[in-house]
Amino acid sequence: MTADWPARIAEAQTQTHIQIGGKVYPRRPYGGEYPGMTLKPLCRDCAVSHGQLHVISCCVEVCPACGGQALSCRCPDGEALVAQ
Repeated sequence: MTADWPARIAEAQTQTHIQIGGKVYPRRPYGGEYPGMTLKPLCRDCAVSHGQLHVISCCVEVCPACGGQALSCRCPDGEALVAQ
């Protein structure tokens, strides 16, 4: 973890929604991606705790529109993060 990582985690918590294809979706927190699945206390990629939003570009975050991996999904305009 780099020295700036705690600040990146804090910033991710302010980006609560994402705009995809003109519609605004709430981002899924760590632990909310796959209900019923047992997970480690921290995300294996971005180190957020259960209930926190993933750091942008985390490979574990799920796209709220299609359910695929957010980092590589093909949903349109998936980069427009908005705080709400």
